[in-house]
Amino acid sequence: MTKHELKKLETKQKIIEAFWTIYTKNGIEKTTIKEITALAKCNRSTFYAHFEDVYSLLEEIEDSLIPTIHELPPTKIKTEDELLLASETILDMYKKNAKYFTVLLGEKGDPRFQRKMKDTLKPLVKQMLISRGQKNDAALDYTVEYYLSGALGLMMYIFSQENAPDTEKVLSIIQNLQPIHPNLPFEN
Repeated sequence: MTKHELKKLETKQKIIEAFWTIYTKNGIEKTTIKEITALAKCNRSTFYAHFEDVYSLLEEIEDSLIPTIHELPPTKIKTEDELLLASETILDMYKKNAKYFTVLLGEKGDPRFQRKMKDTLKPLVKQMLISRGQKNDAALDYTVEYYLSGALGLMMYIFSQENAPDTEKVLSIIQNLQPIHPNLPFEN
């Protein structure tokens, strides 16, 4: 990477950090390019060299947080250990970016981000439930939506706590919720 490319990347990161600082306090509606460029110590043209507007900047941050198919656990989950491993993978992704997820899924967050997360995880959860004996029907779609809403809500709640438990404790909590779905037995 050349010196110029490195400088350009550093400037973009400063803009993102300045945006995030303002966004977490004010929400998107009250976040201005003027405030961002002042905090990032750059001019408007530099901002526009990287982003179309504050919404495109927010979308770029969100897109960088959405896991790719390669980052997701396998969909053929047949044992409790495989389910825990999949849950741990997703929790680790969440913890790695907790400062973003907590805000984006919180009160000042973007409701579209929660939908994007659900849409990304939906095929994984759907395949997991099908591999555990669920029929692929309308009831499955409702189950998936319920599960994802609960999982995202639980993660938001846990990691918004001052003394959030470690991953092992969170997995234990999730494991104890399994009896809620007694019609989804694991294969032996």
